[in-house]
Amino acid sequence: MTMPPTKIKRILLVLTDELMLQMLENQVFAPTAYQVTTARDCETARRAMRTLRPDLLILGADLPDGDYLELAREMLALQPTLPILLYTGDQQHTLSRDAIRLGLVDWLVPPLKINDVRQAVERGLERSRHWAEWLRLASARYTGPLLKQV
Repeated sequence: MTMPPTKIKRILLVLTDELMLQMLENQVFAPTAYQVTTARDCETARRAMRTLRPDLLILGADLPDGDYLELAREMLALQPTLPILLYTGDQQHTLSRDAIRLGLVDWLVPPLKINDVRQAVERGLERSRHWAEWLRLASARYTGPLLKQV
């Protein structure tokens, strides 16, 4: 019996920190089968969201053309089950109540360890898999009886 092909996970990085982008692309994601797309501002991120439909978003808190919380809200309006990891460039940044209420799944602060980032990404992707399965089951539960009536 052959296994179905594994879907390549799409990750959208929305960051302005060049060193962080390089570290993520070269050390965290290069050895994996993830498809990584980067955006350095809100407008580019919005365009990428409409075409990419990522499985995970890593969002920086220091965007040049907008507020990261507003961008997260927009992204979740387009894709409600999108797991979002927030990256802040310093440990002093306090995660606001609004960020927690939005449902951001993790928070990355320097100094970052490659293994910690990989684990955070895997937790986010696992959450995405759980949400997708829940949606599939809920959809079948509610549409199944309707299909029988047709």
